Amino acid sequence: MNLAAKSSSELMDCLTLSQEKLQWQTWIVEVIGELISSTLSFNSPPAKEEIAKSLSLVINAVTNGNIAEFARLMGIPKNTLWMWQTGKALPVLDILLKICYCLEISLLDLLKPEQLATKSFTKISHKTIRRSPTLRASPKLFEANQVQDALLAILGSDNEPPLTMKEVATCLG
Repeated sequence: MNLAAKSSSELMDCLTLSQEKLQWQTWIVEVIGELISSTLSFNSPPAKEEIAKSLSLVINAVTNGNIAEFARLMGIPKNTLWMWQTGKALPVLDILLKICYCLEISLLDLLKPEQLATKSFTKISHKTIRRSPTLRASPKLFEANQVQDALLAILGSDNEPPLTMKEVATCLG
């Protein structure tokens, strides 16, 4: 449906942020503002090792060191989280923001492990983090002979231009 065909109430629904999204966006603005205003307190950008140390502290406090559980709670692949925790890779800012938001801690605290170490995590460690369940799609039955016949029929057709692989896949379901 194009924009002109939508009623004004439908447009308002599309444009209106949910309360949760508005709260998230407001929090991000505050945290990024805090980060920008405190740039002078950093002698250099935080090193991978500092972020790794902070993540280890948080993982230990929230899930007793269980990386897999923390990754599941945050919706992050555990291998990715392990790479960050060991300092082999740096997390992207939006993921750090998500972690801080879920755990109700400041991004500045996460970037400075010495400050994070002094924080009390009793509230955080007992907090249930709301997550959306990921439903796994049930596997489709694959009929190799039927697919082969269909592919041969598509190859034998006189379509000009030939179908793209995406079109073929759509045709085959």
